Amino acid sequence: MEPHVDPIVHGADLHPELHVNAVGSPPRPRYRELATDVLASARLVVDSAPVAAEESGVVTAAIANGSIDEHALVDLGEVLSGRAVGRSTDREVTAFVSVGLGIQDLAAVSLILDTARQQGRGYDITDRL
Repeated sequence: MEPHVDPIVHGADLHPELHVNAVGSPPRPRYRELATDVLASARLVVDSAPVAAEESGVVTAAIANGSIDEHALVDLGEVLSGRAVGRSTDREVTAFVSVGLGIQDLAAVSLILDTARQQGRGYDITDRL
């Protein structure tokens, strides 16, 4: 699917217990796959609140039109560490909006490599040179 300038998911598309991952649009102000009413209707988790508030088109649009307050953004790291709640009730709608942080990619690769090594899978490419 191509990134969208015009939202393709709207608040009317949401229902209780739903989770939306928005990771397809480049972090540019004009790209918005989610309508701002989606963010206003959901518990909003982002990979980095300061970065999302500056670079995510859907987040900056929602802040600019008053749909959300910048303080409503919850960092994914805070949720994963238990310092913030991801979902406060079973019926709550949640949304994750990603701008794509290299450090998170590096952490994922590190976890994958460590797991592969522990399981004796794969091989070190220096062995093949």
